[in-house]
Amino acid sequence: MRPHKHVLYLKWAAIYLGFGAFFSSLSGLLHAWQLSGHTKAQYQYNNYGSDSAFAPLLGQQDGDALVNVRLNLLKNKNNWAFEADYELAAYHSDKLELEQAAGLNDGTYAEFTLPNDNRRFFNLSQTVEQDGPRALVQRIDRLALSYQRQDLVLKLGRQALSWGNGMMFSVMDLLNPFDPQAIDTEYKSGDDMLYAQYLQGNGNDLQFSWVLRRDENGEHNSDVDSYALKYHGLWRALEYDVLVARHYGTDVLGIGGSVALAGSLLRADWVQHHDDGQVYNNAVASLSYSWTAMGKPSSAILEYYHNDFGFAEPPYSAGRIAENSALAKRLLRGELYNLGRNYLGASLLLELHPLWQLSPNLFVNLDDRSYLTQLLTIWDVSQNSRLTSGLIWGNGSDGSEFSGPELVPGAFASSRWAVYAELAWYF
Repeated sequence: MRPHKHVLYLKWAAIYLGFGAFFSSLSGLLHAWQLSGHTKAQYQYNNYGSDSAFAPLLGQQDGDALVNVRLNLLKNKNNWAFEADYELAAYHSDKLELEQAAGLNDGTYAEFTLPNDNRRFFNLSQTVEQDGPRALVQRIDRLALSYQRQDLVLKLGRQALSWGNGMMFSVMDLLNPFDPQAIDTEYKSGDDMLYAQYLQGNGNDLQFSWVLRRDENGEHNSDVDSYALKYHGLWRALEYDVLVARHYGTDVLGIGGSVALAGSLLRADWVQHHDDGQVYNNAVASLSYSWTAMGKPSSAILEYYHNDFGFAEPPYSAGRIAENSALAKRLLRGELYNLGRNYLGASLLLELHPLWQLSPNLFVNLDDRSYLTQLLTIWDVSQNSRLTSGLIWGNGSDGSEFSGPELVPGAFASSRWAVYAELAWYF
């Protein structure tokens, strides 16, 4: 008989908090290296409606748990640097058992499976164990050698790269962008690439990246690689970016920038994809403003996002998504997360106390009028620990995005509400 899942949560949390303490003690032994890292314990309680496709399989409610330990090593010498980041993660989720039974754990469905390197050039991930709803994964998330001087940066190996001016949604960030609804965005998954940056004396710079991948047969294939060139410039009060890329065999052009506007900051990106004879235009524009209220800093973001790959009108269903190949392949690669075309995002960050922040977030699909709300709090428990918690709920008509697309007739990928908590300890 399997142990009760809550007993397993406590057992795994104790084990990996112990790993974090062990890694912290290594700092005395590795004094020649810069050592840092964290231990994180996450839990999300999900409540499903009667028309949810998950309810017959998981019940009216279930929980997803994750304990993650990360160890970061960095060595600098003269103009050279070497970094290596290791991750160990334990998962407990009934969805893992369902995915395994449905054959969705082969690495094809990036959004639904455990972390893997099935398409990366180097396979630095290992599923140590997967037994029903439980899994243990270890991976090398960074492994790179870099050279830097005043006007040049060269970096080779597994690393992360983020481009673009979107604050909630992203159109210029082609490589593993975060889900706009993601709460923990501290570390972006690394890719195997060559990166170069040339800095000009006037503050402008030219960046180049070449991401190497393997195809579905496990062979390196330039058709699935990404090559990108981005120029970042300054002109008076305007910062601008120009992007030219070849991404999974498609041509990509983009332009973006940011400028101060009446005490606020205006950011915008526009990216055009040429895919299989079709042209898709994606864009994002945001306005952010900061102020002080009762002696405490506050900030707000309002952002519009257009996704040409999405559907012009609801309802959304698994069948419609499968027929839209341009959208489906980007969803599966983890490049897009939205099904419609027009969105509005809003976010507030309010400091209630120097150690306590409140952050309400709102995501609205303007095409089907569905919305998702997050009410999050961030509490700095101590100098080295932080507790993030919150309530998440969505609303909309059947088949709308944030109420849940239809998976099978009459059953939707819906969740009424969820409670999220993450305790992080840094060393």
